[in-house]
Amino acid sequence: MSIVLTLTPLHQRLVALALALIPLVAALFWVSSLVSDVTDHHERLGLLKLERANYAALIDNAPEWKRDIDAFRAASAGAQLFYAGNASAAAGPQAETALANIVSSNGGTILHTSLDAARPGDGPSVLRASVAFEASIADLTKILHAVEAARPLLFPQALMVRRPEHAARQGPTKLDVALSVSGFAKSP
Repeated sequence: MSIVLTLTPLHQRLVALALALIPLVAALFWVSSLVSDVTDHHERLGLLKLERANYAALIDNAPEWKRDIDAFRAASAGAQLFYAGNASAAAGPQAETALANIVSSNGGTILHTSLDAARPGDGPSVLRASVAFEASIADLTKILHAVEAARPLLFPQALMVRRPEHAARQGPTKLDVALSVSGFAKSP
């Protein structure tokens, strides 16, 4: 027993149209995905071209950068990073004096300074110097910047800032500051 379906001419046309549209819709999806892939590739290609141009500019500037690096190295080689001499005899007092000069030349009023015993080690000896002083906030800022820029190098280890008790009722005043720094001594 077989079942035969009979379609009206209108239904036959619709079925034929649907069958004809299936490959067309499939082709449309394929073309749209291809266009999307091409667009993605063009965007990636643009980024790669920009990256290549950046690298080419870096390579073109390499001689200039090398000159700058060599100049920096030459300047750094001449900059003294360590205090010279024996840590307890010569270098310690040099670090203490350098710290006192930084404070006094930047508006601070020194109350007292102290030098801690150097710590001997395999490499450079560690020096520790402390200073207590009075300074305004602006002067303290200048002092801290000067400590950071000091040559031979000084490394802040501790900073204590207090407002004097007698200044509680007065206007702006100087602050009581205690600053401890360390540096390094290297025997020649």
